[in-house]
Amino acid sequence: MIKIIIVVIFGILLTEIPSAFAEKNTFKTLVIQNFWIKDNPFNHPMTAGYLTIHNKSNSDTKLIAVSSSIAERIEIHQMSMDNDIMKMRPLKDGLIIPANAITYLKPGDFHLMFFGLKKQVAPMETHLINLTFQNLGTIAVHALVKPSENGERLNHEKHNH
Repeated sequence: MIKIIIVVIFGILLTEIPSAFAEKNTFKTLVIQNFWIKDNPFNHPMTAGYLTIHNKSNSDTKLIAVSSSIAERIEIHQMSMDNDIMKMRPLKDGLIIPANAITYLKPGDFHLMFFGLKKQVAPMETHLINLTFQNLGTIAVHALVKPSENGERLNHEKHNH
């Protein structure tokens, strides 16, 4: 009987923890949600992060900086294909978040690159990430670490950063 109770409690925790970090974070005219980071197996020194930003205002804003105690630096990147070669480039002037629109930072598109990770980030951990928006300020948001999927671990080694 105790084993069944433990299994049920563990199952509830496993399903509730990830959904807690899918909740919306409202910051002035922005809604930030679904923030997650890929794990970095074998203590790889970099990883990527993804999130959704909904700008509910009538004016564009811009994500201009990202920081966290888990990385030496975090850059906003854009992925593009050039003659079948995947290229990543930092957006040095930031990422425009259009008015009344949703911007997706996702694999294969805009994303965050975490360089100089100070420790291994493991699945189910959460980390505080600071997002700074032009003319709005900074919000600290929790990001959930998710495991790399489909054996694509360390796939950033193949990219041209």
